[in-house]
Amino acid sequence: MKVCLEIGPRELRCARLEKRANTLLIFQLDTLTIPEDIFKNKDTKAFAFLIKEFFRKKGISLKNLYLSFWDKDAIFQELVLPPVPSSEINQIVINEIEKLPYFSQGNYLYTYNVYSTEDKKKVRVLYLAFSRDFFDFSLQALRECRANVLGFDIVPLNILNLFYSQPQSEPRGLILVENSLSYVLVFEKEELSIIYVANSGLEDICQKEGGINQASFKVWAEEVKRAFKFYETATRKIVKDIFLIWDNQKVKDLDKVFSSYSGREVSELRLPCKIKFFKEAEREKFNYKYLSLIATSLRTFGIKHEFDLERIWSREKTPEFLRKVLISSITYIVFIGVLVGMLSFYFINSEKNLKRKIKKLSQKVNFLRRRTQALKMEKEKYLTLRDEILKQANFISKLNRVSWSKVFLEIGKALPKEVWLKSFRAEKASLIKLEGYSLSLDSVASLIRSLKNIELLRNVKFNFVRERKIEDKYIKEFGIEASLSLKSEITLNNK
Repeated sequence: MKVCLEIGPRELRCARLEKRANTLLIFQLDTLTIPEDIFKNKDTKAFAFLIKEFFRKKGISLKNLYLSFWDKDAIFQELVLPPVPSSEINQIVINEIEKLPYFSQGNYLYTYNVYSTEDKKKVRVLYLAFSRDFFDFSLQALRECRANVLGFDIVPLNILNLFYSQPQSEPRGLILVENSLSYVLVFEKEELSIIYVANSGLEDICQKEGGINQASFKVWAEEVKRAFKFYETATRKIVKDIFLIWDNQKVKDLDKVFSSYSGREVSELRLPCKIKFFKEAEREKFNYKYLSLIATSLRTFGIKHEFDLERIWSREKTPEFLRKVLISSITYIVFIGVLVGMLSFYFINSEKNLKRKIKKLSQKVNFLRRRTQALKMEKEKYLTLRDEILKQANFISKLNRVSWSKVFLEIGKALPKEVWLKSFRAEKASLIKLEGYSLSLDSVASLIRSLKNIELLRNVKFNFVRERKIEDKYIKEFGIEASLSLKSEITLNNK
């Protein structure tokens, strides 16, 4: 549900609506008279309490509120200027407003729009200004009510929403009659041509018993006629369609009376087809004074306003919106902070786990390196052993081809008479060892010399010589080593 609230100098008007597809359903329309002392005393708390009680009794929420506002002291003026930059136009408008004593202190709000003219050397500037006090007073009361204001509009500019939803190229006129004043507007090709403010309204026209005060009516009607005449004279165009908005429950058939008096075709402004009543029976007793209020609701269809209302009020600049943005930003920052914290915690833990894994892998790599080194050493040992075994196998293979009888014969020939052998051994790497006894060292030396002359032997040398006493005789015990020359032996065998 959306709520449209119109604040005027003497009353509040409220509409509760709901947007369904391309249709606005009207559920409720109400009016509240505002006591004069509230505005005189500038009592925002009393005004806020009045609004809250009114909405509470009607069962209406202030959460989704579209506000329209009008001030009886607002001014609408037109300027015709040569084409100048927008910054200069803004300053010219401010200067024109501050020429008026009422706004000389700068305590006002304003907006304007620039229109092209048939004379391309000129532009038309339409601007409005009103006192800031009443506007700020109303917004402060709504803030105290904790109302959520979604949009803002100004009477009678909000009537543009109704007219532009029913486009037409011919000039059309509108008379909006409020209690103490009236607005005369002319539209052409979806552009506002003039706004004229007449300082008389229903309170002047209407008699106590509900009839029309003819004298006051004539004064009002003549002023309205002059406004249309001024436009028609200036543009040389005729305003054929004129619509009237007024409190038709306070004054009956005002459109017909004015039409008869002015000689113009005047009719009440009808609701657009996209606006319907929840209870269709309500249409018959619909009060036209709510039309300006309902016109504000058409902003929900995304109709672009002709005037830049953000010069006066913008939801994005309100303390409530900024507070929500701040809270949302803080919430977002906290969320991001928590998320970053969680991710940091996750990555820190992941980093620790990775470091532990890397440490374990490093230890395993070092262990495998040591193991590889040990295996390499073992491999070298095995290779060395294999080579030795192969050498021995090769030696044995060769050794089996040696004619040992020739070896023994040659050694036997080299033995002196005083020398006799105790043992003969063939060991690895073609090494042979001789051990024996001799009566003298000269005999052992003679044996060494004789063995060195044998072709089958090489590297003949003493292994040991020691003296032993056997039966009161001293004899020499010796050991000799020599390498067997297998090549020579093979050669010898082949011979």
